[in-house]
Amino acid sequence: MFQPPPTNPVHGKDEEPKFKEPKTGWATDKEIAAYINCSRSQVWHLTRTHPTFPQPVKITNGMSRWSWRNIFKWEKTLTSK
Repeated sequence: MFQPPPTNPVHGKDEEPKFKEPKTGWATDKEIAAYINCSRSQVWHLTRTHPTFPQPVKITNGMSRWSWRNIFKWEKTLTSK
């Protein structure tokens, strides 16, 4: 039996697509993972092993962020080849 898609319990309407507007500022590992469609651990793996992947900025102990600008630049290097 067909069921309609779930609604957002907070707003009571269908969820809006992620990254509807261009992102600016700082991103968490969770946001980067959602953007490039991978897990949070894969983001950290890329940080350690992929030489062109942007490095995070350590804000405080336990808090690191990536610049969206650097993520978009990295993404362009992958598609321009």
